Amino acid sequence: MAKEYVERLRRGYAAFNEGGVEAILDQVAPELEFSDRESAPDRETFVGGEGIVELVRLNLEAFDQLELEALDFVDAGEVVLVLVRMQVRGRASGVALDTEACHAWQFSEGHARRMQVYASKERAIEALGLDL
Repeated sequence: MAKEYVERLRRGYAAFNEGGVEAILDQVAPELEFSDRESAPDRETFVGGEGIVELVRLNLEAFDQLELEALDFVDAGEVVLVLVRMQVRGRASGVALDTEACHAWQFSEGHARRMQVYASKERAIEALGLDL
């Protein structure tokens, strides 16, 4: 099943990059939780399609450019780590930032249940107690 999770995520990131958040809404389970990195000053948890729309909306308030590139997928069974390159430009400042993060997708019973953002793959592995 884990290979299927990787392929589903690969298609999801590609669809997001091609068509924005609207392109993936039919793939988002109503109970799926999204959480920003622990260091985010106004960290929240967002739920389902409405939640991901709100998360993207909040990001677009701060950034006039937001691009995600999935660089690597790490299959850890019921968890898939996605190393992501993020390119953003501050809406007010115009400052461009090119950085990496790790999206940790947790699956259960064939469905993605949670996505947590971590500053790095190493931090995700440590926080989730993965043995890779």
